[in-house]
Amino acid sequence: MDDRPDDRLRGGLLAVAALLALTAGGWWWWAEAPATDPRGVAVGTSPPLRGAVPSRSPQTLDEVLAANPGAAVRVHVDGSGRVIEATALPGEDGEVALPRFTDTLWRERLTLLPGQEPVRRQSAADGARHLLQYRCTGAGELAISIDHGPGTDTARTTCNGGLGEFDLPDPTAPIRIEFSAVGARPVELAAQLVALP
Repeated sequence: MDDRPDDRLRGGLLAVAALLALTAGGWWWWAEAPATDPRGVAVGTSPPLRGAVPSRSPQTLDEVLAANPGAAVRVHVDGSGRVIEATALPGEDGEVALPRFTDTLWRERLTLLPGQEPVRRQSAADGARHLLQYRCTGAGELAISIDHGPGTDTARTTCNGGLGEFDLPDPTAPIRIEFSAVGARPVELAAQLVALP
């Protein structure tokens, strides 16, 4: 077998190039790996929520919200309605702050005056279940009326800052909601409508 010097030189250059590529790739892999603390958690990521459980033990949306009252939370829900991931988000200031969701259809803050016409909000049917959340403060009371499907739900609550919610399960029904202040005092209201899978 005839080994020519050019073939040996090309083979040696190819081996050196492969070694350099492997070294550079290993260095890049090491440099791009996230820093971790002694527990193996990536440094600089959001801390897990209080009460949040790994995906092998999923929770319902109600359980996540109950474990994190007033927290701003982004959740990923599977087809059965179980929360498979919950992430804390920066919250908003104020006594009427609501949790934050990625699929919020509308969200607003209002001052409702007694005797004022009810504030109405509507949403067309979009094939999703919906969750109405609200929180109010003030010396008055809040009245809510919800037309969704064949019936109407009504509620009247004192405005003590507690989180209230209605689950609207019919994905084929349009939604009409009315908010009004009851009594002699105005109330501050935060409300949002969230699409659920």
